[in-house]
Amino acid sequence: MANAAHRLATQVRRGILAAAVPLLLAGCSSMYYAAIEELGWEPHDILVNRVEVARQCQAALRAELDSLVSLVRDLLTDDGDVSTRTTALRVAYGDAEQRAHEARTRVAKVAAAGTTLFDERRRADAEIRDPAARERAAQRTAQAELRYAEMLATMRQAADATAPALAAVQATLTSLGPQPSEEDVRALHEAVAEVDATVATLVRDLDHAIAEADAFVQRSVSAG
Repeated sequence: MANAAHRLATQVRRGILAAAVPLLLAGCSSMYYAAIEELGWEPHDILVNRVEVARQCQAALRAELDSLVSLVRDLLTDDGDVSTRTTALRVAYGDAEQRAHEARTRVAKVAAAGTTLFDERRRADAEIRDPAARERAAQRTAQAELRYAEMLATMRQAADATAPALAAVQATLTSLGPQPSEEDVRALHEAVAEVDATVATLVRDLDHAIAEADAFVQRSVSAG
């Protein structure tokens, strides 16, 4: 009966999360964390939910990058005023930079929640009196921590790849100056190619991180 009640409470909390996430993800809001922690969520639930929000932030960053690289390529076209094209790129760069900062912050939140969860689980395992049961529990914890560590590594790799991708865009904007001419833009072929390459690497890393986060959450929900 107690286990059934626990499972029901977990499902209710996850239902609340499912309803709240779409409302809060516009800014990957810190309101989300304050809300779930006030509800007294367990460390496992907090970790899973932070993974979900970090995954959504990285997915939002990926969408920003699609728009950003498209605007970089548009620089080389003759469509519209060059000043308008570069202004649009500067705005998109600022948006992507902010989203990247949010994503890095959320990945750090995942790491903090993971440390809390697995420290607690190891302490609980050590308190089990029966040696065989203690060993089984320790093995389960080790396996879960390994899966978590692999997922976190992909998230961090994507976060690390963000800096060179955005730096390439920033370098392009810097080379244009405040009032670029069409000649300035036409000289950017090599810079645009570099942006394409670095952003493509970041997008691959983000896709991998998003897939790993999805798998981690699905395993966690199934186990719950």
